[in-house]
Formats: sequence, structure tokens, C-alpha cells
Amino acid sequence: NRRIYGCWLSSNFSVDVEPRPSAVGYFQYRVYDSLFWSYKMLFWPYQVVIYPSARITFRLKRKHNIIMKLRTPRLGTTGSSPGSTTSSSSRSTAAAASHLNHLINNNLTAAINDAAAADDESPEEPDDALGDAGDVNNNNANNADGNYTYNEDEEVNGFLQLIRDEMTVEGIEKNTRAKSTFNTHQNENTRVIVWLFYNHKHVIHDELCSDLQDVIETVDYDTMLSRKYRGKKSVEERKNVYLFQQLRDKVAEFLGTPGSTTNKNTVIFDEFVADPKIYVDYLAKRRKGNGGLMKPSVYKSYRASLSFLFWRYEFQVPEQFSSRLKTYMDGIKRLANKARQCGEGNIEDGKRPLNFELFLQFNKWFLEMGTYEGIYALAYSLATFNLACRGDSTLMICLKHLMWKGDATGVPFSHSKEEQLGDDPTKRLPRFCFGNPFIQAADFISGIFLYIATNPELIDNKDGPLFPGAKDSHSTKFSNTLKIILKDPVKRAIIQKQYAFDPDDIGVHSWRKAAQTKMSCGSTAGPTNSAACIRGGHSIGAVRDVYVVQEKASDQYCGRILAGLDELSAAFAVSYPDFVPIEVMKSFDWMFDEGEDRSVKKGVPEEDYDEKKKEVNAEVEEVLNCIFTHERLEKFPTIHRFLEVGLASFLIHSKTIAECIPSTSTLLHLPLFTMTKVYKLKQHVRIAMPWDDHYKYFSQSTGIPPHVINYQHFAEIKELIKKLPTQFEESLDARQFNGAISLPQMKELMKEAQSEQNAAMAADIATIKKAMEDGKLLSVDSSPDEEEDPDYGKQFDLHLHPDGTLRKVPPDWTFPMNQLQQMYQYWHCGNQLQKICPMKYFHSSDVSFLGDSTRIRLNEVKQLMEIIDKTASQNGAKPTKKMNMTSTNTCFLRGKVGLKIPTTTPTGRKRDIGRLKWSSAITYLPKASKKRRVD
Repeated sequence: NRRIYGCWLSSNFSVDVEPRPSAVGYFQYRVYDSLFWSYKMLFWPYQVVIYPSARITFRLKRKHNIIMKLRTPRLGTTGSSPGSTTSSSSRSTAAAASHLNHLINNNLTAAINDAAAADDESPEEPDDALGDAGDVNNNNANNADGNYTYNEDEEVNGFLQLIRDEMTVEGIEKNTRAKSTFNTHQNENTRVIVWLFYNHKHVIHDELCSDLQDVIETVDYDTMLSRKYRGKKSVEERKNVYLFQQLRDKVAEFLGTPGSTTNKNTVIFDEFVADPKIYVDYLAKRRKGNGGLMKPSVYKSYRASLSFLFWRYEFQVPEQFSSRLKTYMDGIKRLANKARQCGEGNIEDGKRPLNFELFLQFNKWFLEMGTYEGIYALAYSLATFNLACRGDSTLMICLKHLMWKGDATGVPFSHSKEEQLGDDPTKRLPRFCFGNPFIQAADFISGIFLYIATNPELIDNKDGPLFPGAKDSHSTKFSNTLKIILKDPVKRAIIQKQYAFDPDDIGVHSWRKAAQTKMSCGSTAGPTNSAACIRGGHSIGAVRDVYVVQEKASDQYCGRILAGLDELSAAFAVSYPDFVPIEVMKSFDWMFDEGEDRSVKKGVPEEDYDEKKKEVNAEVEEVLNCIFTHERLEKFPTIHRFLEVGLASFLIHSKTIAECIPSTSTLLHLPLFTMTKVYKLKQHVRIAMPWDDHYKYFSQSTGIPPHVINYQHFAEIKELIKKLPTQFEESLDARQFNGAISLPQMKELMKEAQSEQNAAMAADIATIKKAMEDGKLLSVDSSPDEEEDPDYGKQFDLHLHPDGTLRKVPPDWTFPMNQLQQMYQYWHCGNQLQKICPMKYFHSSDVSFLGDSTRIRLNEVKQLMEIIDKTASQNGAKPTKKMNMTSTNTCFLRGKVGLKIPTTTPTGRKRDIGRLKWSSAITYLPKASKKRRVD
């Protein structure tokens, strides 16, 4: 730090800001705090009091709280050592004070920018005598916090890169307020100034008045009138609205963009604040379209926009104006509140919170859509609700934030609306999200797993976001999917009649409100108010924020409630699903298919557990490699445990998911729904309660309150009481005085004899089978993925269609419109569950029932697959007639380069070829090579 300040002194604060390399990461917020304090200490020997601008402090810290990549660049030249007395011979104290205080706000940010843009030599090896232990310790603390290694060739996601690019003086200025906050205030202030122009022109500067008058005289209505319009406004009304918008745009030019300096004057503030009734008159005339009054909170936001306008022009508001306006605002809000009580709009502020039943209903509807957008909406809904966060915070979750912590997933937050500076360490603690093996629509783990499994390319970049893409586009993506649900007449009627909700009162923020309501209002046995506030990121007061931190297991308790587990039941203590191939005393419904005997135990005895567990783990790893590819998982090993539990959760709910997704959905062509080996693992899926014998194979459950254990004790006592009469009767029946054998005893002896006979027969059969296998009289059942068979395509079923034709696909089959890699998997592996052969064996007659265009699609897919196969062969991965999912993924990764698809979009954004749909990839083929018919 002292080297930075020595550089400032020696250059007399004339610092040249160099361009910052785009690949460089930055410090965390507390490093900048230490820079400011050290800066003040530098001038202590001069007896100069320095007052750094709080605004600059806020600008620096606000953006860097989001940065997760850290780098400690080499700092510049030297300065004085601490504790020394500095001579004032070169400059008097008064002169130094005047000069330094004059230049601090203009050069402080530039100096930090210049120091951080220095060369990348590690500061842990100082090249001067002042690189003492204090500097080294500071640097080591910064490195230890992140454990990141700087790499110039690293790939960063677009949102993170955008934040890094904004770390300039202009970018810091722009981020003094959030973009949405600036836009809200800007829209309101432009409206106020235009109103002042019409009604109180004397408070508007002459230059702005002249420009606004020019707009009125030169406005062109022809362009507006030439557009198609389906509204009910008259032409004159449309002209007035158009002119008003043009005037607001002109005012916006004077006010400037976020972070820019307002060089042009708009309002004569001295005259404006002289009479507060001017602004009160504006608020009184600000009405709804029907003439109704706004809510009190809306008028409060208008007042905040006026303060924002004063702040931008650095105008010091007179105390008299503030006090008088406050009095008027009390009257305005009181009248608005009375109007609301008398029927003006809704009493509730903002969107209504969903009740838990409606939340589950929405998740079911999202899944029933059977589209990628529906799966996205399901994952977004579950993440927002379980984390009790805002939608913008959901979009900033990265893949590496899905940290498996014992029995739940911990998701940390560094930046949120209420904690933009990162000063409160409590808000950065991970929020624990639990699964729900009983309700599919509430299961966070299976929902996120299903989303990642349908978009496996997400794990290519572990530092990338869980919901990649532009932030604005993804925030509207969920909103658009939600609108589709709300506009459906049938679903709209269900929402109104069954749940008593007005669909217009439901928005994205309803999910966060629903989470807070679920935690606080579900039961008196729920978590404390402090625990609920910390989970939702709410402030509990300046003092309590310091002294009240997360209680023991309080966040885990909140997580179990948000997972939909019943806190008034012993099942609240349920574990996460896992692959545990052990016999259990209690059978679960999801372990059996229809028609199976539920009294039969599945699994192996405990003495054989270790050996069987290794086999099951190998099967699980093979399935995950088929879905996500071995290459991807090898680069991101820390997500493996989450995917394991996610697969187990998916298998528990597989029946429900299969019933929800339409049979015509293209999602059913994905490996997750086509491989038989996926569903063979279902027999090994188990859950456990803390009092079960097989609970020792699971991590210890957290977030369980004592009363839940008491519920189980009560249930056991109740069960024992129920059995007492039956046991008493059996005891009396078995009691004989003359030595004769009773009927129950005879039944027990016969049952034991039959059991011994069955065991002997099973042993004889196993011996004969082994002898036949050793003599090669009976072939061992081999996996169809490992056996070479030239007639492999003929081993699948033919399906009878209504026209009497046998085809390789069933009548309800639809042509898959999947991503390129998923289509390649379907081309070589088919659908094992429905016994549909690989698509490469299809003929035009097999898809002719879908129309002539389908035969053209089949031909186009064939061309793409042939190019990939040819390139894969050249790169050492030759496709065979019969392939498994692992070899298919390997061939695709080595062969996709043959398509010669540009790696960047026309806008410069990186393109992931694996995420392209095959219909988009076909457009990059040379036109001459495109065939119109299938051979």
C-alpha cells in the first residue's frame, strides 16, 4: 500500500491511467477499504486531515463485490515507512492540505486503476526494502480467500467479463446506482421536467426550453401513424402520447446516461425549491389512467426520484424545502391510504405471494410443457423459492456454487440487492437446499439435475453461470414462460377458482414472497424470525445484524421447510436419496414396478455391502458419463457428488416425471429417458430416517428440531399399542395344556420346511447354471452396448401403425428437434426403453406418416451425422455399427469440428456448437451438398 502512495506523492498526483487487460481479475471489496485507510494514514505525519469521497468508496466496492476471480498485481514505487516524522521543508502543512484535498477526489480512483494495471509480478517477492511482512500478509490473505490461480488463457462467462470491463473510471461512475434504479429514476424525472415545461416554464433553463420547443415544432407523426395499431386510442391521443415521449427523450439527452456527468442544466433548482407547492401540484395531478390515486409507496418512490435528481446535480437542498415537502408527503400518503381502504386498487403492495400449493401447481405445469423452456422455468422456480432470493440473484448463481455439504446443497451469495457492498459476512453464508423424495414438484435436487441433464454443455465451464446468457434475456425468459401459463384459459380458471388468485397479481417476485411466507407462517414450530430474515437476506436492524448471526442449524431448518417437508411429521427428518444397495426393513413404492411383489427385499446383506457398493458406483459413474461425457466430468470433479444425488432423486420421481412430460415431447429422445441402464439403477436408490438401521450409510441429517424425533417416538408407541390385542390373542391360541401342537405352531413348522426346500433348490439351480456357463452351454447375458452384432438394428421392435404398416417407430413418435450432440446420441443409440432402433437404421418409409417434410429432415440429419462420423474417424474415433453412449460422446467431441461452424456469433459472442440444434447446424452446410431426398 505504501508503494502506491509513494507513487502518488512523487508524481504529484499526475497519474496516467493505462488500459486494463480484459483477462485480469480484481480485488475483493475489503482490499479497497484497506487502501482508503492506508491512504489517510499516509498524511498523518503532515497533520493533514483527509476526507475521501464516500461516493467514490461506494463506486469501488459495489461492483467488486460481484467479482469472484482475484488477482494481486505488482504495485509501484516506494514511499515513507510508518511511524517516521516527515519534514515539511519541501512543502508547508497548509499548502499540502490545500493541494491534496483539492486533488483527492479527481485522482484517487485513477491512481488505484494505474497501480492495479501494473505488471503481473507477484507482490509476495518485493523488489524493495519496503515489502515488509505487513504487505506480504495482506497479499497472502487476499490469495487465501479465493485460492484462484491467474491464467491469461482462462475462459470467463459473458456476465463476469462484462463486469471486468466496467472496472474503469467511467464504469465505476456508471455503477454508483444499479441500472434498473437509474432507469426508474430517469423515467420519472423526465416526466417531471416535461410537466414543468408545460406548467411552470420559469423553472426550466432557457436552452432546454428552446430544444423542447423545437421538438414540438418539428415532430414527425407520419412514421408513428404508419405503424400498425390495434389499440383503442384515437389518432389525436396517439399523437399526444408520441409527442410526450419525444419530449422525454430530449430531456433524457440533457440528463445523460448512467455514470455520465450532467453537463447540461435542466431545472433552475433555486427557483424550484422556493415553492414546494410546484412539486406537490405535480404529485396531486399524477393519476392512473382511470383517474385513480396511486399507492402510498408509489408516491414515496416519486419523491425518491426527485432526491436522485438533486444528487446528480450535486444540489444542496434547503432544510426548509425538505421539511415542508415532508409535511405535504404525509398528507399525500394519508389520502392515498384512505383511498386504498375504500377500494382503490389492491391493499397489498406489489405481487401477491404464492401459497405453497399454487407453487407446486406451477412447477407441475412447467414440467408438463415438455420443452426446454419449461425445464428452465422449473429449475428457475425451484432455485428462487428454495433460496428465498430475488430473480436477479438466481441468475448470478454459478455451477461451482452448487456445493454439496453433507446432506444438502449449499449455495453462497456474495452480491444481492440488500447487500451490494459485501460488508455483512452473515449474508455470504451458504443457503442450504434440501431434496424432497415425497413431492416431485418441490424437489430442488431433481429439478436442477433435470435442467443440467437436458443442457449438459453447462458443465463445460465450472466458473460459468447456472443460467447462462445475457442477464436481461434470462430474466424475461422465465417471465415469458410464466405468461404462457397465465394466458391459458383453463389454467387461468384453475388459479382463480381453486386457489382464489387473480392471475394479474402473480409475477416473478411472487416466488420470493412465497418463500418468506412459507418459512414464517407455516407453523408456530417454524424457524425464528431472525433465521428467516437471514435466509431471505433481509436486514433485522443495524444492531441485530451485528449480534444476531445464523443460529445452530437454523438455515438448514429453513431449507427443509422450503423443500416442502412437513415440520409436523417425523418424515421431516428424511435423508437425501442415494445409491445404497443394502436390504432395508421397509420397502418404498418407487423401488418397485407395477406387478412386483412389494414384500420382497431388494439389495444385499450388510456383509456383502462393500463389494456391491463398488459395483453400483461403477454403474452410476457409467450412466453419468453417458449423460454428461467423461471429458466434462473429469474437468469438473467437484460437481460429481451433486449429480450422483441428483440422479438418485430423479429416479425416485421418474414415474411422476414420465407421467407429466407429454409423449410427443422432444425431451424424451434424450439419453436420460432412452437408456435402460439409467432405470436399472432405480433398485439401488434408498432414503433413510435417523432411526433406521441403514441410516449409517448416509451423512448425518442436519436442521432437524427435537420435536420431530418425538413424533417418531409417539408413532412407535402408538404402533405398539395397536399390536397388543393381536399379540395377546396369538399368545392364548398358542397356549396348550395337554402337550398337543396348536394350529399356529403347525403353520410355522410347514413354512420353515418349505423355506429350506426352496433354498436348496435355488442352490442346485445356481450350480447347474454355473456348470453350463463354464462349459459354454449357456452364454452370459452381455450388455447390448458391448457386443458386436452386424444385425444390431434388427433387434428392436417393429410397431404397427393404423394404416397397417410396420415401422421402426411407434405411431405417437415425433421427429426429435434436439441439440446437435443429443441428436448424435439418438442417431447411434436410439431409444432402448421404447425399443426404437438407432436412427441411422431408419428408412424414409419409417417416417413417411409424419409428412414429406420429415423425409427431408431425415436426409439433413443424415448429412450432419456423416460429416461428424467421417471427421471422428480421421481423429482416431471410428464409429461402429453398434455403439454405446460413451463411445458416441467420444466420437462427437472429436468429430464436431468437421462441421466447420464459426465459433463466434456475428455479434462476437462465443458459440457453443454442442448447444446448437441440428436444424440450426444444417444451415452452415454448403448449399451444393444439401440433398432433398433420402436415398
